[in-house]
Amino acid sequence: MAKRIEAHYPELVTSKMGKEHRTGKVFIDWSQNDEHKTTVCAYSLRATPKPYVAAPVSWDEVDSAVQHNQEDALRFTPEQVLDRLSGRGDLLAPVLTRRQRLPGMSPREIEPVRVWNNSDDTASDADIAGSLVEYRGKRRFEATPEPAGTGGNQDKWRSSFVVQKHSAGRLHYDLRLECDGVLKSWAVPRGPSFDPGQKRLAVRTEDHPLAYAEFEGRIPEDQYGGGEVIVWDRGTYSPAGSPDPDEASVSKALKEGKLEVTLQGVKLQGDFVLVRTGLDRQEKEQWLLIKKKDAVASSRVDPLQTEPYSVLSGLWIEDLV
Repeated sequence: MAKRIEAHYPELVTSKMGKEHRTGKVFIDWSQNDEHKTTVCAYSLRATPKPYVAAPVSWDEVDSAVQHNQEDALRFTPEQVLDRLSGRGDLLAPVLTRRQRLPGMSPREIEPVRVWNNSDDTASDADIAGSLVEYRGKRRFEATPEPAGTGGNQDKWRSSFVVQKHSAGRLHYDLRLECDGVLKSWAVPRGPSFDPGQKRLAVRTEDHPLAYAEFEGRIPEDQYGGGEVIVWDRGTYSPAGSPDPDEASVSKALKEGKLEVTLQGVKLQGDFVLVRTGLDRQEKEQWLLIKKKDAVASSRVDPLQTEPYSVLSGLWIEDLV
């Protein structure tokens, strides 16, 4: 069927798996249906010798089936599904009214919820300029759309954070925390996780100017960091465990090699910890980014997969290619 549709609409449709064949076309993924993998919509009959129904179930039912090794408890015949609907209602019904963040519909401005005055500890223009020497030295601003960052003293710390999805040779995520008048930055190859059991490598990179928090675009391939960038998440953060949090406490924690923060973003929420573990062969600081156990921690939640788009523009990183 996929090949016949492709033959009728070769400019619009492809049945070939390779990504190089998909640009500007609809890919009919015929591989999603075989004996061990039958991807269909809810309440559809699966293409199996005995036509079970793809029925929504609760996590309690899943846990019970796993605990008692009862795989068949999650398989339902058409008659059983009709009985479930009569007795329990439609478990999928809340999806119809639940507000979802879809590409093109999700962007919204995230205003900082707290502003702490700390004029006595604010970084000077000279300090900011010194922090950005490495950033500016790696870039030719006549060739890259990235902001040069003019610096400038601030009388208030806005405690912002941003996570940028960056396809530069290899896809990774850049975590940036506002501190000392710049964005302290880490490259996180596998991205942040909501699972406390996952310790994600975070490599310290050069400080970035505050204006970089809103940068999205395509960096030319012949420039440093060449590739596409979107603002995957942003919001505010606060240092955990401090009765009167301020910028100085964040700066001190970073120098000591352990910073615990609470993130309030569109996608990332709750408590995280950054821990310095040492240096790599290039003398770059190696850190770990770890989700702490709290009310939103979960091994089942993965916004990297379910929410791949920008919170600023709604763009997917593939839209910039």
